[in-house]
Amino acid sequence: LADRHDEVLAVYRERFRDLAGLEAAFGANLESRELIPIAAAQRALGQDEALAETLAHWGQRLAFLREQGYAVSSFRAAEAAHLALSGERQAALGALTDAIDLGYRDPLLARAPAFAELADDPDFQAQVERMIELINVERAKLGMEPLP
Repeated sequence: LADRHDEVLAVYRERFRDLAGLEAAFGANLESRELIPIAAAQRALGQDEALAETLAHWGQRLAFLREQGYAVSSFRAAEAAHLALSGERQAALGALTDAIDLGYRDPLLARAPAFAELADDPDFQAQVERMIELINVERAKLGMEPLP
């Protein structure tokens, strides 16, 4: 989905029209993985009003899940993405650090659209490198070649 922002939003509008349509289609099963590419595309294309609406809706969902005790690595990674897209650099990096500490692994994190604005940030790059090192520890245990 990286750099295909127009396509992401075209599919979103065509299939769901808006957040209410997305909510109707997914209901309680709506997760961050559906909202991340939408918010990332809105941010990349400068659709500030739509982005604010998406982030507010997504933030409410995250708050509800947090209140229910969610704290697994994928949840913390979703919070990191939300915070990054909200422009909250320090909080995003903290949540990403927590996610990695809890076992979150994504070899493509450095190219993730949600973190595009942090791509050149040395602290973000340090987390990406740490994650690759942790992935390579697991790959070594499986007899696999390390990631570059």
